[in-house]
Amino acid sequence: MKTTDTLSAYERRQHILRLLREQSEVKVNNLAQRFDVSKVTIRNDLQTLEEEGLATRVRGGAVLHDGYLAHSAAFAARVRVNATAKHRIARWAADMVTDGETIALDASTTVFHMVPWLQDRHNLTVITNSIEAGAAFSANPSHTVILTGGILSQKGTSVAGHLAEKNLEDLHVHTTF
Repeated sequence: MKTTDTLSAYERRQHILRLLREQSEVKVNNLAQRFDVSKVTIRNDLQTLEEEGLATRVRGGAVLHDGYLAHSAAFAARVRVNATAKHRIARWAADMVTDGETIALDASTTVFHMVPWLQDRHNLTVITNSIEAGAAFSANPSHTVILTGGILSQKGTSVAGHLAEKNLEDLHVHTTF
């Protein structure tokens, strides 16, 4: 791992996300000290993470964004059902994924909980029928996101059907969740 004085802004933000996943909350003062940067730099990092939908700024720091990038209120509500169990499953599943892999994700809310655990991976190709997961993964510029296409569900959170199946035929995947 690089020392904190050689981290790029992107790498520092990934470290902050990792800390958020572990602690649920971070403080500007602690982060500035940890990374040996100014409080202004940390506030800018937290602002960027908030704009990407990955964190929510609070007085003196930030917390992990509750729905990551869940655009649909109904989907966000489903994400919160049994969230603790989904969180544990997602963390366990995300540990199976390494940099550079091609993974396929379904549109379930349990799989959606994997998003923050995979944000620090690099060069993933994510194939999904989930509009929510696709949007969330697109926030990381090192990832390639492939939406399967197909007929949009009535809830507007996933696509399926013959077109999606046909598009999947020629794709090669390391792991499917």
